[in-house]
This record gives sequence, C-alpha cells and structure tokens, in this order.
Amino acid sequence: MEEAIAISTGAVTVTLCFAFLLLALTRQITIIDRSQSRIREKVEAARESEARLAAQSGLLETTLEHMDQGLMMVDAAGVVAVCNRRAIEMLELPAAMMAARPEFEDVVAFQTRQGEFGPSPESQPDPFDLFRDRRCMSGGGQRDGAGSTQCHASGWRRGADLR
Repeated sequence: MEEAIAISTGAVTVTLCFAFLLLALTRQITIIDRSQSRIREKVEAARESEARLAAQSGLLETTLEHMDQGLMMVDAAGVVAVCNRRAIEMLELPAAMMAARPEFEDVVAFQTRQGEFGPSPESQPDPFDLFRDRRCMSGGGQRDGAGSTQCHASGWRRGADLR
C-alpha cells in the first residue's frame, strides 16, 4: 500500500510539473507572439515612413531640377551634396563630375582651369578667398576678379548671369 501511495504521489508530482512546464511554455509562446506582432507593426510603420520619405525626396528632387535658379549645397566635409541642373548649366560644369559628388575644392579647381576666375590663375585672387569673404556672405561689398564674378547678397554670380 505504501508503495502505491508513493507511486501515486510521484505520478501526481510529475503531472503537476508537466502542467507547470506547459503553463510556462504557453506564457512564453504568448510573449513571443505579442513581440512578433509588435515587430510586424513597427516594420510596417517603417515601410510606410520609407515610402513617404521616398515620395517627398522625389518631389524635392523634381523641384530642384526644374527651378530657374542654380543651387549648390556643400556639406561640412566640403563635398558637393546637392547641385541642380541649372547650377551645372550656369557654371558650365561637367554633369558626370557633379554626379560623382565631388569635393567643392575640385569644382573650384575645375573652374580655375577653365579660366572662370580670370585669364590666368596667377593674376587672380584665390577663388576660395572670394567664397570665404565675410563681407560678401553678409551681402555687403562687391568684388570681381576680371569681371567674371560679382558678389551679391544672394551669392556669387557669373558676369553673364547678372541681372
């Protein structure tokens, strides 16, 4: 009889252990399902956000390419981050060079080689000094090397484009 009680007690204990294990597994599966659901929601939100940003980026790119003004933006590292079609036309820059996102220094060097800042680089001030001139940046003062560029409140313009 004692043996039967011990076996019964053992069987009940094992059954209870399995029940607790099953309960713990069920809880873990529920937690995993909830986590997966939250992850799916976040992935979907990220995809929607990415699609909105892509649409806005496309709209901005279209706007930049179709505006009448030339626009060039140089980042803190000195790389030309943005240069629209009109800026390329106005400054007579090679489209392939600008598509490669060159350093601004390379753009100025190209323009210097093309005689943009005057007949000979030796007779002209350093083009970087022209761009760094605080009086020009604030809209005061006017400088032009050989009549090819002038400083205006809106920035540097080529002589042919001054209106």
